[in-house]
Amino acid sequence: MRSLTYCFSLFSTPVLYLFVNVSYLQSNYYISNIALMTTEEYIFNQYTALHNLDPGGRMSRRQLFLLTGQLKKKNYSDYKIIRWLLYFDSLDKPVTQRAACKWMCDGAIILPEDEYKVVHAVKVAKLNHVDPLRYESPMKLIYSFAPVRESLNPLDPDTVPTLHFRYHTKKGFDVYDVDDSEESRENMRRIINTHFGPKCNPWCLLACDKDGKLTDKSAYYWDDYSRYPKRVAFRDGRLVAFSAGVRHRREWWDRMDTSHSNMWWGESDIPNDPLGRRARFEKDGYIGHEELLGGIYRGSKVSGLCERFRSIDDTEPYSREFYCNGKRLIENWKGLTYAKKKELFACSDLEKGIFQIPESFKKIPARAFANAHKLTEIYIPDSVRSLDEYLFEGCTNLREVRLPSHLTSIPDGMFMGCRSLESVIIPKGVIEIGVNAFNGCINLKTIELPSGVISIKDRAFSGCTSLSGIRFPEQLERIGKGAFQTCRSINEILLPSSVMTVGKGAFGGCSITEVVIPDTIQSICVETLSMCLNLQTIRVCKRWYALFRERYGRKVQLLENHESNLKPCAL
Repeated sequence: MRSLTYCFSLFSTPVLYLFVNVSYLQSNYYISNIALMTTEEYIFNQYTALHNLDPGGRMSRRQLFLLTGQLKKKNYSDYKIIRWLLYFDSLDKPVTQRAACKWMCDGAIILPEDEYKVVHAVKVAKLNHVDPLRYESPMKLIYSFAPVRESLNPLDPDTVPTLHFRYHTKKGFDVYDVDDSEESRENMRRIINTHFGPKCNPWCLLACDKDGKLTDKSAYYWDDYSRYPKRVAFRDGRLVAFSAGVRHRREWWDRMDTSHSNMWWGESDIPNDPLGRRARFEKDGYIGHEELLGGIYRGSKVSGLCERFRSIDDTEPYSREFYCNGKRLIENWKGLTYAKKKELFACSDLEKGIFQIPESFKKIPARAFANAHKLTEIYIPDSVRSLDEYLFEGCTNLREVRLPSHLTSIPDGMFMGCRSLESVIIPKGVIEIGVNAFNGCINLKTIELPSGVISIKDRAFSGCTSLSGIRFPEQLERIGKGAFQTCRSINEILLPSSVMTVGKGAFGGCSITEVVIPDTIQSICVETLSMCLNLQTIRVCKRWYALFRERYGRKVQLLENHESNLKPCAL
């Protein structure tokens, strides 16, 4: 049979093409045995066959199956799944592939237009040691660590020659028509720079590079999104949304790049509603009328009870939730007894920043109090059996915490970024300090580790610049990478004989003057003490003497035999 090569366009754009050799695929054994294979195996074999034609694929079998599972939830055909897999394979890192697939399947991004956001978000996640898959969209991840700060001198749209005023809404929106020209594109970029910031890239049509220049891809999308006239909306002189035609429809995008069919202006009270509910409205950019879009609720999504309704005709809520400082603490409110609900309200003084978990609660979900800036004190009773990770991340005003006495580990990132925290009483049963557990607690001065702690994980106390006194327990076995990095107030370290592993940069940047490294350590790196500018003496055993002597020279002294089993002491 004559070999034919077909070219299929993946996105109706010249960004990516898939070349499939039909005769090659039909000649393979698996084509005649499709009935004996699972969908994942069939897709994997076709994917492998295509890469035999064009070698260089980087995706592992496990990674391919993970992405296939995500795409199958969208009810894509096998052919479409293979095309998407080939696109994801063009991305450089596995975590970028997974993040792009997740956010695309969740409807948070459009590919390949928003690929630059995914790449940027993954870089931000890596720099801040967080998992990008925890976030709903790349823009939410980026803004979590680089929030948009409104400029004091934003550009006035009336002074821009390529903008033409169209109408004013009663909610304070001014809508302008935008010329479809290169000058207009440059002017819109200037507006973004002065309203959102020069590094802000919410829309692919106006994306710029690190030097602030509009990219070539943004020029292509500017021309491609021209089915309807472009428009821009301001509220009280501030940029809020941009509109363009996407294939067969018009869309508006807000600062988070969330897509709306109309000009979204947020939540408002439902007029003449007997239940006193609120909802999300949109303002149509053509007709000029307001449309109730959804999100009907009653109560507070900041602090207290929030009841949600499916439609305006419903009088009973389908869901009830409880919020604390903007974070959803209780999801299954319906499953709680009346006593538990009453107890939860009675124990909460949210306006003063004090929260006490009732005795009847057994689990607190991950990030329940994350970024709750008003929270100053919290008390967790012994009835709570499970604490998830990053529970108090970013609680910048948290000063006092009471933990359950039965706790066996401090979860990952539990107090990460709690800048006001000065001391914590760790329960005696704790045997492990999690990754990033106290990372960035700049006012943490002292902490007493229980005698049973055997592991301090990576970056557990990194950035605790005020930490000056720490006593290592006698049973400690492992100190992770960067565990005490940049703890500038620590000036002396004496490792107990139980320690077997010390990670790279564990004490980097500390103000230590003397270190004792016993013979029992099985694994240690010379970079453990990197950037310790005040280091004067390193006393090491014979097995590590040559390694440290080569790096630190005369600062290294040989540890005598009778000193090899020194016990830890307070610094």
